Amino acid sequence: LTHQYLELNALVDEFRDYNFTVLGFPVNQFGHQEPGANKEILSGLREVRPGRGYVPNFDLFEKGDVNGFNQQPVWKYLKHWNPFNSNDIRWTFKERFIVDATGTPYIRINDYTDIYTHGGLRDDIYNFLHYGHISL
Repeated sequence: LTHQYLELNALVDEFRDYNFTVLGFPVNQFGHQEPGANKEILSGLREVRPGRGYVPNFDLFEKGDVNGFNQQPVWKYLKHWNPFNSNDIRWTFKERFIVDATGTPYIRINDYTDIYTHGGLRDDIYNFLHYGHISL
């Protein structure tokens, strides 16, 4: 699902005027999909996945854990807010959170749908930014 990096850049470009951004948290807890060291992640994105000189236009944090004893504080906070019948994130490419500008979580989405598929994350963000709610 690394093609979604391109879609994440598109989201940031589309909603820039709404004080919108994406926060990326690389993780290696799901099928060893991010095995490189922190200093290798950006070059891996640029050269391999998705490649073709890709550079994220959003903040990409250091790699860390989303589950378990060493989970990053942001994940502990988000999971405490809405445990989604589980204390663990199942996969960061499909579990997403929409958080407002004050840091208050609004919704937790567990969805394999591509970002720009009708009814996908892009539509959820649009509805949140324009109407203050998401139609589920």
